[in-house]
Amino acid sequence: MIMWLYVDTGNSVDIESDDCGCVQITVQILNQMIAKIREELPNLEANEDTDQINKHFNNTLQHITTYRQLHGSGSSATIYDSIEM
Repeated sequence: MIMWLYVDTGNSVDIESDDCGCVQITVQILNQMIAKIREELPNLEANEDTDQINKHFNNTLQHITTYRQLHGSGSSATIYDSIEM
């Protein structure tokens, strides 16, 4: 499923560095991926795979939120702060 690819790609990016660990994947692209996942998740057929994708995605968003809370503003937090939740 393409949604696994989106979620796993977002999770594999090192967003603690200013260039997201990969110059081809920018914060703008991460924001587009998050928006696309949010757009497409409600359209998926309800099944075990969809449940896992939802859990994985929500855990990713929770990680970003927690990182923001723990680290506040700063050089590495700026990437997290730029991600649209």
